Amino acid sequence: MDSGVDIRAQIAADALLQEEINRALEDFARSLPGATDLRLVRVLTRTLEPSWTEHASFQDHVVFPIVADLNGDAKDITGVIDRLRGEHADLAERHSELREHLESLLDGDHSQARTLASLLRSSVELRSRHFDAEAALAGWLPGFFTPSDLALLGRWVANRPKPPFPLSLFNQRRRRSARN
Repeated sequence: MDSGVDIRAQIAADALLQEEINRALEDFARSLPGATDLRLVRVLTRTLEPSWTEHASFQDHVVFPIVADLNGDAKDITGVIDRLRGEHADLAERHSELREHLESLLDGDHSQARTLASLLRSSVELRSRHFDAEAALAGWLPGFFTPSDLALLGRWVANRPKPPFPLSLFNQRRRRSARN
């Protein structure tokens, strides 16, 4: 089954998107409690949770099974995978909380701006630690993927919800701010 998507390319695209989201969260946290970039708030409101759902789904359904199958039941590998799965759930809850705060800003309520700034900074810290732990997965992936590995990817691509945003949203914002 050829999904048209390469496993390593998907990992790289996901990492790029998550890095861009982290930069956007950091930039926004630094701007608070001052002026609010409502365009960025709208982008984050629409992208944070769906991009995280896709990130966790890809790992749960493609990356983790490949790593586990290749490396067996080694305690260090299963421990890392269990930790990452737990962090996926914890960060999903955190992203939901962030979305609620961001939606309040869109509704004109700026009373919790300092709380939101703190929540944004701690979220970036948690996300960054998570991505550091995920870096270990790269060393556990095979040099070449088997037809079974590619079938996992194909099923995931066919069944996942399509993200409701283009990857370029954050890059456009960064290019505009670099020109100003």
